[in-house]
Amino acid sequence: MKKNSTKQFLLFAAWALSLMLLSQSVYSQKLKVSDNNHFLVQQDGTPFFWQADTGWELFLRLNKKDTEFYLKDRASKGFNVVQCVLVGEGSADDLSIPNQEGNLVFVDKDPTNPNEKYFEHVNWVIKKAQDYGIHLAILPSWASLVVGENPVIDKN
Repeated sequence: MKKNSTKQFLLFAAWALSLMLLSQSVYSQKLKVSDNNHFLVQQDGTPFFWQADTGWELFLRLNKKDTEFYLKDRASKGFNVVQCVLVGEGSADDLSIPNQEGNLVFVDKDPTNPNEKYFEHVNWVIKKAQDYGIHLAILPSWASLVVGENPVIDKN
């Protein structure tokens, strides 16, 4: 991996981790690892069963109305986690496709320049998931965008 690509990936990963922590902070019961390091539990020690759906492109492909419908439906079916990704399916085309609010994830496809409007929508989704008691497991990006023979996100 090129040195500059590594720096960009680490910056992006740290930034995405902060989003995941934000999504955890809005819940009344944050999750933590059990004392024996084998399980997820709530802060009070109650076991947490990870019952997840994969709404990978939740932030990109659904508008607010459809997002609310989806989260309400998942909650009604007993899901308590939705696994999703901040940056599309991992092709160069995905960086040029706006979300349903009309915003690209990055300005000029530059991972060091996130689009504030895109992430306002991400924050809205995080808060809406909270309303339905759903935790979001947010993957920052598919690896193919930042590593490998031909990474898409690369600003030599």
